[in-house]
Amino acid sequence: MLAALRVGRPMEPYRTRRRTQDGRELAVWLVPTVLLGADGKPYGLGTTERVLGEAER
Repeated sequence: MLAALRVGRPMEPYRTRRRTQDGRELAVWLVPTVLLGADGKPYGLGTTERVLGEAER
């Protein structure tokens, strides 16, 4: 994933698990997005996480 970030290549979304503050474990869909500066070079990574419903797990 870091290699893709360095060159600004789009990354594939993937499923993973996250633990909440109260200890529950949730299945989530993680969509990483490369953040580009004014010069067009990547400078960071943003993510969008969506909790999967029962049918999607």
